[in-house]
Amino acid sequence: LKEPSGGSLAPVSVDIWKEIVSWISSYPQTDSQVRLSAALGESEQATSIARHLPAEFTFAKAGPSQIRRESEMMGLWNSVRSDLESSVELVAVAYADDDMAHSLKAESILELAARCGLRRILVDTFDKQRGSAIDLWGTRRMRAFARLARKHQLWWSLAGSINLNQVSTLANLFVDSDSCPDCVAVRGDLCDQDRDGSIRRDRLHVWETALGQCTER
Repeated sequence: LKEPSGGSLAPVSVDIWKEIVSWISSYPQTDSQVRLSAALGESEQATSIARHLPAEFTFAKAGPSQIRRESEMMGLWNSVRSDLESSVELVAVAYADDDMAHSLKAESILELAARCGLRRILVDTFDKQRGSAIDLWGTRRMRAFARLARKHQLWWSLAGSINLNQVSTLANLFVDSDSCPDCVAVRGDLCDQDRDGSIRRDRLHVWETALGQCTER
């Protein structure tokens, strides 16, 4: 859950968090496979609202923008983790356009996350007008990042304005299990008109088919 009109990792309201939890729990057919993930915003906002996240959430993400020092990054993580319920796992976030976010490079955040005991990392884009993470990095850097993640045993997700035209690039990554992401996160390309719109079932089906073909190679 996030509010796309507010930025890359802008949170929705606390009331919506609670409403979603209530809505899911009202359906008896749901089970432990339903996982909720919350964007908490960038550093200052994340530290102010982390304590309000319901324990029913599985993941929480805090943005690294304006953080240039490892000590500051560790401080953010420690602060957020201390306020989250023990059932909620904090996911590290790195921006492919770290220059725009004024943040540490993704590789540095990954290695720091491993040292701090985090198990997952999301690569996203801070400025949605500069292209996708794939455009910014290219396959060589993505493969190198994937190998680094495998080395440190971190699960990683690739996000950031990815569109269907880039499926061929993703297919090349999936050729080698050591050089591909564990998860591909897509939002805007599934929505009606833009990333603020509703998810379209037909686009979701096309993406499912395309990614299925990637993983079968």
